[in-house]
Formats: sequence, structure tokens, C-alpha cells
Amino acid sequence: MWSGLRGGSAAADTATRAAPRCRDRCRGPSARFWRPFAKPGSGSVVMPEHPVVVIGFFDGVHRGHRALLDTARRFAADNGVGGDVVAVTFDTVPKIRGDLLCTPAERVRLLRRAGARDVRILAFRNVRRLGPAAFLERCIRPLQPLSVTVGEGFRFGRDGSGGITELRRWCARSGIVLLVVGEVRAAAGDGMNRVSASRIRALVRAGRFTDAAVLLGRPYQLGGSVVPGQGIGRTLGVPTLNWHPPTDVLQPRGVMAGHLVCARTVLPAVAYVGSRPTIPGGGGLVGEVHVIGRPPAGIRRVLFHPAALLRRDRRFGSVRELQRQMLRDIARARAVLRRRTAPHPVFPSGREAAPCR
Repeated sequence: MWSGLRGGSAAADTATRAAPRCRDRCRGPSARFWRPFAKPGSGSVVMPEHPVVVIGFFDGVHRGHRALLDTARRFAADNGVGGDVVAVTFDTVPKIRGDLLCTPAERVRLLRRAGARDVRILAFRNVRRLGPAAFLERCIRPLQPLSVTVGEGFRFGRDGSGGITELRRWCARSGIVLLVVGEVRAAAGDGMNRVSASRIRALVRAGRFTDAAVLLGRPYQLGGSVVPGQGIGRTLGVPTLNWHPPTDVLQPRGVMAGHLVCARTVLPAVAYVGSRPTIPGGGGLVGEVHVIGRPPAGIRRVLFHPAALLRRDRRFGSVRELQRQMLRDIARARAVLRRRTAPHPVFPSGREAAPCR
């Protein structure tokens, strides 16, 4: 368990009155009710009556987001609705497009693992022009929530024009309990850090993967399905597994020491994400990982946890010069990883290990 966590306290808004308790979870949504939503989360279940609703974008589902879900779960347990926590999120947010901390599918899995019984995804294009009142009436009221849980910096409605004040008034008029969770802080590197997706992105871009993992509550990860390469690494004596980095997820560029998660083990490895400027015909973004030692056969999926940024991407004078640098990178990675404990692999699905086949 990561240490140094502080904050995340919540209080029920005293201006609101509690909605009636309801233990009946069988009534499903009408077709009109779900019209604003893009789609339910994969494997969506029947919507419970009077759920405990948590609202946010939840990029990365970091420790701050999990504080919201923990607060909602405790409230649900105290009010006799068990685990009926429903997370309401968005399919995208334009201002961070291309810099996500996880894919939308991973976000749904992580939310479920953190305690959401169901995940409902709003199509941003359908709600971006709604004012605060219209957003709440059209997208939240049909859920008939017992309570709404948000972070203290929550904004909603067109151009973020609504905030906690507007939400508090609406909840008071509607008989809905409002739970506002304060910021969460964690000790990472240079002192106490506010846990936020923007801070985690900055740490990842700077190659501070250990600090990013503290705020996330798990290792940052890169990877995807293995694809055929050109075999250049093998001819240079450094065979690699190749993958296409997703365009919507933040990809730190350069050479990184870390661990490849495979089956129920983690293997020391060196990964590269970049455009291969030294290789003729390069240019598109690629991902490559070299396992230090003998890799298992038949790997079909790369899941790499970066531990340290060794160097940024650069152009070399020749392929031979690149080869010499690659060997130096591997030697340096060995030294770095000897001083670090391999992370215990935890996957978005909630399993502690997953096959790489």
C-alpha cells in the first residue's frame, strides 16, 4: 500500500435533507432517460433505484477519485443501499485529448474495481452546451439519486459555469444529499503533492514515474497488442517486442528502464517510445520493449511499467552509433533496476496478474 496519503475527508451538506431510503434495486431506466448518454459502461447492469451517484471525468482513476468512491460507498452502506454506487462520467474532454492517463475502457474497469456498481458515460458532444441547471435536470435528476458525491473543485455545465454553490442549491431543492470531498494529498519526491490528473501528467512527462505511481496508487503503464516489426533490433543484437502506442493516452517519449509484466511475473526491461529518427523510413510513433535476459515465448501483449527515464529520443549519426547507445542504455537499466523493487502487478480488470499471451 502506498504511504503518505492525507485528506479526502467529506461531509454531507447540512443544507440538504436526506432522500427516503430504498432497498428495491429492480427498476430499470426508460429509453428517454438514457437518451443523453453515449452508452452504459461495458457489461452495464440494471440501474438501481435511488443510487448513490459520483460525478467526474475520473482520468486515471487516481487516489483522489478513489476517495470519492470510498465516500459514496460508505454513505451507501450507512443508508441501506449496499453497493449501489453509480459513476457518471464523460466519453471525452477536449482540453486533454491525447493526454489521457488511461484508455476509456481501462477507466471503466478501474471505476468498477474501485467500487462503482455501474458506470454511465455521457457523450460530451451532447451535453457540452447545456447550462448548469439543464445539465442537472437532464442528466442527473433522471437517476433519482439518494446522494451526489463530487470533489471540491467540481465544475459542470457549459464552459464549466456551474460549481459547488449551484449544485448545493439544486440538491437542497431536490431532497438529495450532497457529499463534497476535499483534496487528497500524498508524499511524492519533493514533498506533499495534491493528487490530481494534471499533476500526474506533469510527473509522467518529466519521467518521474515513481512519484506518478504514488499519486495514482499503482504503477503507470504503457503497452498494447504486439505487432510485427522490421526486425531491426534483432539485427543489432537487441531484439524487441513492438506495439502501436494509443494516440489518446499520454506517451512519455524516450528510453525507459522498467518492468514487463508477463503471466505471474515481472521481467526487467528497457522500453522506447518515439519516432526512430535514426532509422531510414522512421517517423511514426512506435513502442518497443527489450527484455533483459531471455524473454518467454509467445508474448502477445505488452504491459510495461516504467521506473526511470534514461534519456530522451534523439537522432544519432549512424545506425552503428545507435547500436552502441542501445547497449549502454541496457547496462544503465540493469543498474537502475537493481536498486528498485519490481512493482506488484495489478491490472485494470482487478486481477493481480494477467497472461501476456
